[in-house]
Amino acid sequence: MNRVVLLLLALATVPAVHVLQGEDIGGLWGAAPALLSILLPISVAGVCHRRDLVRALQASCNTDALPPGTALRWIEVLQGLRRSCFAGGALATVLGLIVVLAHFGDPSKIGPGVAVAWIACLYTVYASELCLAPLIRQLAIRGQGFQAWGEQAASEGSLGEPPEVRRGSTYFAVIGLTGLFLAGAQAVEGEHPGDLLQAAAALMVCASLLFAAGWHGPGALKDTLWVGAGSSDSTRKELEQRHHIVRSLRSLIYAMASLGFLVGSIAVMSHLDDPERVGQGVATAVVSWVYALILAELILGPVQRRLRTARAQRGVEDTPLARAAHTGPEAVWLLVGAVVFITPLVLLAVNNAGSSAG
Repeated sequence: MNRVVLLLLALATVPAVHVLQGEDIGGLWGAAPALLSILLPISVAGVCHRRDLVRALQASCNTDALPPGTALRWIEVLQGLRRSCFAGGALATVLGLIVVLAHFGDPSKIGPGVAVAWIACLYTVYASELCLAPLIRQLAIRGQGFQAWGEQAASEGSLGEPPEVRRGSTYFAVIGLTGLFLAGAQAVEGEHPGDLLQAAAALMVCASLLFAAGWHGPGALKDTLWVGAGSSDSTRKELEQRHHIVRSLRSLIYAMASLGFLVGSIAVMSHLDDPERVGQGVATAVVSWVYALILAELILGPVQRRLRTARAQRGVEDTPLARAAHTGPEAVWLLVGAVVFITPLVLLAVNNAGSSAG
């Protein structure tokens, strides 16, 4: 049977099960999740990689062997699109959380907010795990079917064309696109786009840049953000330094977002009797993660992946020292995840208590 037919049958499994359960297939459609989980990642990847995105998709659908350096470059492009899908799904999930918390006393609004979050997760899994991940693995298989790395390096003198330099204008384009899609998703859900403009949350997240400049130096941070993977004459030492700085900055962004969430949650719990103060606290808590996802995943994510590709093309591997220096945000995610889970339960309990007293 044709591979395309098999894939279409597999992708149709979830809608078929949904219908077999007696549900309306329209319940799997959401305009806001589609905007943020599908259209936003494609647009961001198009801005970051331009023609390389189309070339990578075309190459991934072929069956011929690829030079390892070329396969690595196309993998980097598709990994960028995949990570953008995760970021877009997370943004849509946070958007649904904002809708839920903004209308906690109105059950008719809570359902649509939760639906946005769950449908966004559905679209993200479809795009990233069922479509892009297998294409990435196919590229890896085809790259391994070519000459060995050492043989290609000896015959061609390089392991692939280095990624192009990422200029500052690309950052502004990504921020503009993301803001446009977020505003559109808010409008689709009947919310005001201005709800995502929160000065306190922006201040918290942007403070990560000050931390990075203070720890690593303003000059090194500027070179990393404006040069990225750099040109072909970048030394291994420069690539290593930039790689560590980008990883450090991403961790700092998530750390500051978690602090913003916690500060906002503290404000919520301290003023449960004042709805206006509760709203301000919720805005700081949740919008901090919106800004963090934009900066860490859509802005810095492609820079880190290009640095990783440039290092791999030059045969640079993580040393025990580099692996020991890796400090991922896993603990932060667990901490904030616990708070995210607990906070709505507390608010629900307070709301039920107020309804019973009334």
